[in-house]
Amino acid sequence: MESKNTKEVAKKFLVKEIGVKVDDADIVAVHRIPGKAGESKPILVKLINNIAKSNAMRNRSTIKQNSNGRHWLTDELTKLNALLLKRLNEHPDIDNAWYFNGSVYGEKDGSRMKFDLFDEIEDKIRKRGK
Repeated sequence: MESKNTKEVAKKFLVKEIGVKVDDADIVAVHRIPGKAGESKPILVKLINNIAKSNAMRNRSTIKQNSNGRHWLTDELTKLNALLLKRLNEHPDIDNAWYFNGSVYGEKDGSRMKFDLFDEIEDKIRKRGK
C-alpha cells in the first residue's frame, strides 16, 4: 500500500511543483529512502520516459522557489561523473559546469563543451579555443 501512496505523492509533486504530467506507466520505480529523523523521507523516482525527466529537470529551479528550499530534484550521478563535475567546477578556465541527461558539460566564455570521463580537460579547452 505504501508504494501506491508514494507513487501518488510523487505524481502530485511533479504536476503541482513543476507542471510535468506523468502517468503510472511513466514511472518505473518509486520508493522512499532513509532521511533525517523527524523529517519526511526522500522519494526516489525513476521515469521510463526521458522526455518527462528532461522536462522536470529543466524546470527544477521553480521547485526551490515554490517550496522555500524544502524540496528539490537531482540527477543520480555515478561516482566518476561526480568527480568529473567536481574537477570542472574547480578548474580555473571553466566558468560553469553541470550534469544534464546523462552527460557532463562545461562552459568557457559562453561556449559550451560536453566532457567525457576520459577527456583531458586542458586539451579539450585548448582544442576548442583553436
